[in-house]
Amino acid sequence: MITRLGRFGAPVAAGAILALIVIVSLVTVLLLGPALGDLSFLPLAGVGVAFTGAMAIWSARPVVLTATTLRIPSGLFKWEVVDLADLAGVGLRGRVFRDQEHLLPMIWDRLGRRRSLRLHLRGLAVASDWAEVTSGPLGRAVTAIYDATPAVQGPSGLLASHHFEKLPDEADPPGLPTPFWSPDGTPGVV
Repeated sequence: MITRLGRFGAPVAAGAILALIVIVSLVTVLLLGPALGDLSFLPLAGVGVAFTGAMAIWSARPVVLTATTLRIPSGLFKWEVVDLADLAGVGLRGRVFRDQEHLLPMIWDRLGRRRSLRLHLRGLAVASDWAEVTSGPLGRAVTAIYDATPAVQGPSGLLASHHFEKLPDEADPPGLPTPFWSPDGTPGVV
């Protein structure tokens, strides 16, 4: 079982995106170059196309959930592989962006270290709208991870015994209430 979490339903190969960008840029140069006469803009255009290609590759790579691992994109071509047996927390944690509170998908390891999942979803969930959070793409993504973890850990594994998503950690702003949502249906503030 492989589940891709994020906006894209099918994987997009980084090589295919890069090849498409190179072909489009070459055709553009061949068509526009003779018409413009001056080709001094080409190095700058090449850098722009390369940067656009790199960003397209990065943004098209989903977080991948398998039966035993969670693969998180790391850089342009690498993956960080997290064993589901090591998860001790899965949920959404509140953050403030542009004076509005949002929930971001996070996982915690056995030592309580939290890691953000860079799920490429449109928009962020407003923390006060719990019904939308639980039924929306963020809620479904963390619920899929949460539901797959006991199959690896068993009913009394790290996730069942720790639930770090419900506890404060060192990355939370000091003295400020931080909202959370756990896929077991528990919303709250730490």
